[in-house]
Amino acid sequence: MKKLYIVSAVLLSVIASTAIAVEHHKPEGHHHQQHHKTNETTEIQVVINQKSPNNIFAANIGGSITNNTMVTLPAGTTLIQNGFIYPKGTVNLSQQSYTVDKNGNPLTQLNSIGVWQSTNFELVQFI
Repeated sequence: MKKLYIVSAVLLSVIASTAIAVEHHKPEGHHHQQHHKTNETTEIQVVINQKSPNNIFAANIGGSITNNTMVTLPAGTTLIQNGFIYPKGTVNLSQQSYTVDKNGNPLTQLNSIGVWQSTNFELVQFI
């Protein structure tokens, strides 16, 4: 029987990604300025953390919508799920927890390079 894991990681490779982070600076006596920082990578990791306050999981299971990842998804279910995008190598796939990077630093939306979102339609029951 398959169940969705509470915290899981997905490695996507050979996908080009460019993220732009906006840094805000306001030197004394000057107007507000923005500087753009570009981070380019050809391989990424998508981390799905069900416990994150920024996590989105919602499934229309026929008569209701649920955010419970452990519920059986009947055929015809439509669901959405998001995760944060990090450069390849941020997370070691054999580590105990995917809530931190391989150096023990928390993985958050602020240190990600973007957000991944998936919309799925289940053709058969997913247990």
